Amino acid sequence: SLPGSGCYWASRYHSPSPFSRRGLGKASATPQDSHILRQGRFFPPLPFAKKRTSHYNLEQIPEDKEVAVMAEHAQLRKKVDELAERTWDVEGIRARVARMAKQGIPRKKLDPGTLLAQKQEILDRVQRRAEEYNFIFKNCAQGTAMALMEEFGLGNMEIIKALTTFPGIGGTGEICGGITGSLITFGLFFGSDDPLDLSIMEDPLRNPMIVAQKLIAFFEDTIGHIHCSDIIENVILGHPLNPGESEAAMVQFTHEKGFEKCGLPPGIGARLAAEFIIDSFKTRA
Repeated sequence: SLPGSGCYWASRYHSPSPFSRRGLGKASATPQDSHILRQGRFFPPLPFAKKRTSHYNLEQIPEDKEVAVMAEHAQLRKKVDELAERTWDVEGIRARVARMAKQGIPRKKLDPGTLLAQKQEILDRVQRRAEEYNFIFKNCAQGTAMALMEEFGLGNMEIIKALTTFPGIGGTGEICGGITGSLITFGLFFGSDDPLDLSIMEDPLRNPMIVAQKLIAFFEDTIGHIHCSDIIENVILGHPLNPGESEAAMVQFTHEKGFEKCGLPPGIGARLAAEFIIDSFKTRA
């Protein structure tokens, strides 16, 4: 089976992040809140043992939010349909990848003023590139990270290789590669060059774990899910399908243009991640 294709439909447990921006009865939080650093140091609190729920289960959403949520879901479906019918510049995409594989990912000197002035252009480009690389790689984690690393001049192709097993966390239907590909890029950008220097983890404005929590919450707010199996069932195809369970399932997934449609999560994940990276320059511009 192809990378990222395996998933299963067993129930999982998940608690929403306090950083959710939708406001469906969840606690709000900012990096300045005193409760954010668990044990007074590194990690936001993560409550457990609560059954995973979807933002698109209208029974769980207040009536005044239903219309907005349904509209958002319709926009996602429209994007999925566009991806399914897109004509992909396969030769051009492959040429870009081959160039980076041979020459490495070009380093860039990031200018805060330029990044902020060209923010929307950059976000559009990163989203498009993530969709393209996902289509070529058949791997959402690699596609997401490739687009971000190329845009900001980070990492190397060994990191892309290492992400081979990350879609749905080893094809188990777990966390989407649109998230994991973004998080590994956050590590490259926000992390310390010295793993023994933990000072960055004690600064709520620079702590990579807090940025990661926000990214996951924003991703879930945008797509409604964070798990590969849920995204395929509720957003991409509209029905459950495990393409890795058999050759027939893979044929069906391909026939339904699953790999084209699965450009949605990496595109959204990369766009959100790029926005966090660019916004981090606001205090430096």
